Amino acid sequence: MVNLISSFKSLKKIKVGVIGDLVVDSYVIGTITRISPEAPVPVLHAKEIKHIPGMAGNVALNLISLGADVYLIGRIGEDREGLDLIDYLKKEKIDTEGVIQQSLYPTAIKQRVIASSQQLLRIDHEEVTPLSKEAESAVTAHLIKIVDQLDVIAISDYKKGFLTHSLLNQILEIAKTRNIPVIVDPKGDDFSKYQSCTLIKPNLSEAYHAASHTKQTSLDHIGSILLEKVRSKYLLVTRSEEGMTLFSKEGGRKDFPVKSQEVKDVTGAGDTVLAVMTYGFGNKLSVEESIELANTAASIAIQKIGCSRVTLSEILERLLQINPKYKVFDLDHLFALNQALEGKDFLLFTIDEDQQMSLELFEAIMSLSRLKGEKKLLVFLKSSEKTESLTNFLASLNEVNFVVKSADHLSKLLEKLLPSKTYYLKNNSVLEVEKPSELLEKLLLQKIN
Repeated sequence: MVNLISSFKSLKKIKVGVIGDLVVDSYVIGTITRISPEAPVPVLHAKEIKHIPGMAGNVALNLISLGADVYLIGRIGEDREGLDLIDYLKKEKIDTEGVIQQSLYPTAIKQRVIASSQQLLRIDHEEVTPLSKEAESAVTAHLIKIVDQLDVIAISDYKKGFLTHSLLNQILEIAKTRNIPVIVDPKGDDFSKYQSCTLIKPNLSEAYHAASHTKQTSLDHIGSILLEKVRSKYLLVTRSEEGMTLFSKEGGRKDFPVKSQEVKDVTGAGDTVLAVMTYGFGNKLSVEESIELANTAASIAIQKIGCSRVTLSEILERLLQINPKYKVFDLDHLFALNQALEGKDFLLFTIDEDQQMSLELFEAIMSLSRLKGEKKLLVFLKSSEKTESLTNFLASLNEVNFVVKSADHLSKLLEKLLPSKTYYLKNNSVLEVEKPSELLEKLLLQKIN
């Protein structure tokens, strides 16, 4: 049984290479209140138009939201759409030095029309154009330049001509010689071009198509065919509402049921799974841990409209809904806690180490819960051998979001984040720290009593 909270707390910042097809995902969002007098079609009153990176760009954005450093390699055209795409990615602090411009190639655009959270129509503007030999050489040279910095590589193939057989062979060979795991989201019927990748992640239809079999064939047989063809360590088949199924070259099958029953839009969910799987492998989690985290992230992604990012904060909140007692963070887990709190308002409540479980403590936390509203409540419990029962009590409360038990741990967290308000318990009364800017010094000197 995978302990997902433990896996989550083990996450660190990593460097990821994302290689694949790029597209502009365009959304026209509005409402429909009438039928056109010109033809029997609905009239959309457009209220919002937005353009964001899709395909490999969406994978990169998801990885940035997870806290990774991302080096993106892909292709755009020599046009305004391509330059706007690069500007967007740069603002997200994604390294785009590996994104090349190819002449006579138009940047791909997928335009979606959405009303009342429902996608009505998609319009594709794209040309499948093979990557030129000159461009392929430039891509390979850039990968060789950065590869020693990378912890893991994600390949996002949408079969738009960028990932040629030759380029894929070079990518996989470069990664193999450096023992860097490669996670592949494939397209097409020839999976042999992903030879010797670490894990390949087709959906159910893609798996049957690549194995040249119909749905009447057992999935177990499909798994054995594809593992032999690809010679990957793992094959992960995503099966929509039926979850995911893992096959490994050592043999055996493991099913992972879906974690969400509410589906608003599956657009981009595969990119989210690829990003989280990649993040897991880059952090040296087991394949089962990586899948469980990816499954959790996918359950969040499909409840959003369009290609959307899933953050570590959202994943943690979902995990704590399942296992609320795992709220205690120590020094090894501060990266995950930092990601969960980044960009959020939170209150800090300090409890002295000689504090006992009491009605007064419970009432103090209830009063803070009324004050915090939508904010998170972080409890700092001064470390002591006698605090285990108190720690468990605090973690059991819905009103408490996170618990830290060491001044040193908290000080490292507060190097980057500061609470909106700070409180401490004295003589069974909740008091506010008058000068929160002096909080770090007080904690280090153990002056809060």
